[in-house]
Amino acid sequence: MKPISLMTVFRGLVAGVLVAACAGGAVAKDLFDLAGTPAKTRFQALPAGGEIRITLMSTGCFHSSHHEFAFVRQGPEKQGRLQVSVISQERAWNEKRQEFEKPRNVPLGTLTLTAEEETKLDALLNFYRHLQQGGCTTQDRLEVVQVTAGAKGQVRRVEAFKDDSCSTYERKDLLTLTSLVARLDRR
Repeated sequence: MKPISLMTVFRGLVAGVLVAACAGGAVAKDLFDLAGTPAKTRFQALPAGGEIRITLMSTGCFHSSHHEFAFVRQGPEKQGRLQVSVISQERAWNEKRQEFEKPRNVPLGTLTLTAEEETKLDALLNFYRHLQQGGCTTQDRLEVVQVTAGAKGQVRRVEAFKDDSCSTYERKDLLTLTSLVARLDRR
């Protein structure tokens, strides 16, 4: 996974705020294309070599987790399949100092997804885009960053979502990010 400079993301965030302000609120504040046009990240439209990075931070009464997902479209030699690599950020409790240790990244593994799973991931993002406020004590925060294919890996789109609805867990038409983590944890 190639790092994205914070300045690149910051420029993208500023561009998104300006686009939303200039559109008179017609563009959702968390959704923008760095070219200045409203856009939506779609897994099915991701070109070969393109990448979608998602950060998921989930907190609730009995859990707190942080995962990084890197979805990469493979080239023709691998039938253009979408692969996802997942990293868990883990923090151990230091009993002696009574504080958490510095977080460490733990690679969970890589999965190759089916076309049906890609459709369900697009449905998940669409669900988040139209989410009404919830009242669940579990809160998921997501940042979705689409990166262009090629050596430069420029940030193309950024979307951010907050979900406190607990509505995704029972829906069969969605592929949740936590279900991907669970598949890797079972290995």
